[in-house]
Amino acid sequence: MLDLIEKADRITRKYHKTISIERAVFLSWYCEKRDCKFCYMSTLNASKKAKRTLESLRAEVLICKNLNWNIEFLSGGYGVYSLQKIKEIAEEMAQTYQKVWLNTGIMNKKDLEFFGDEIEGITGSLETFDFDLHGVICPSKPFSKVLEMLEDAKDLGLKTAITIILGLGEKKEKLENLFSIIQKYKIDRITFYALNPQKGTFYEKFPSPSSLYYTEIVARTRIAFPELEIITGIWIDKIPMIGLLLLSGSDGITKFPMKSLLRNYADFKEEIEYTAKIQNRFFDARFTIDTEKLEKDMEKYETDTKEKVIQYIDAI
Repeated sequence: MLDLIEKADRITRKYHKTISIERAVFLSWYCEKRDCKFCYMSTLNASKKAKRTLESLRAEVLICKNLNWNIEFLSGGYGVYSLQKIKEIAEEMAQTYQKVWLNTGIMNKKDLEFFGDEIEGITGSLETFDFDLHGVICPSKPFSKVLEMLEDAKDLGLKTAITIILGLGEKKEKLENLFSIIQKYKIDRITFYALNPQKGTFYEKFPSPSSLYYTEIVARTRIAFPELEIITGIWIDKIPMIGLLLLSGSDGITKFPMKSLLRNYADFKEEIEYTAKIQNRFFDARFTIDTEKLEKDMEKYETDTKEKVIQYIDAI
């Protein structure tokens, strides 16, 4: 295992010079599918009104910009927004900070063609590399349809990404399935998550995957694909895993709630900066607000957006 990590680390140092903090921006808390066995939205009695205002989204992105955090993707449940509305939000986020990735469900090629320069890439939520398991845990998101969307996105010149949750009961020997997909569909980025059991779901009493298992999957993926972008998501109780994941090939850390990240910034800062020093990688994300810069960025926006930014900062 140590040899595996060492090999992955050598590759990471050669091809991946920076470390990032990634932020998935959620558009809503409703999903008309609501049958993914691990997802907290499957337990909610939310309505289509459970969605965020443009001011709320803009405020979060402005804070991310201030902290030099990347927007990993825009995400939300099925059946909430029209394509037109998603495009408008994406355009606004691109103007506010940076071009965005979409992780808003399965789309066909005609849908994808609707978007323009505001989009950096398309993310497909595969969730597992165990084909047999996928149909059980995500019955309304056919594996083949996700892959077809990624193929269409690549045809249109967009970057492509996939998400995988570890700890759902997948068989490790089926990792080759994942490698085949990355190679065949020319995937640019992968985000790994560790199962965070949600109350009321099928996985409520399942354990999160061990740190060594998570690390092994990341390291084997890095070794197999030296230039692939790898993002790793872990929860607030797994901060000590950050350094290990970075040494194993991760380019960035995601999943943490903004409030938890900023309130526990000393632990994050030490873990990431120490690893960055060991690997000679660049890390310029921050955990404290640059008030002067934020006020300047807010100057062109209306009162509603400014009030929402202040509300978020006060909550932190």
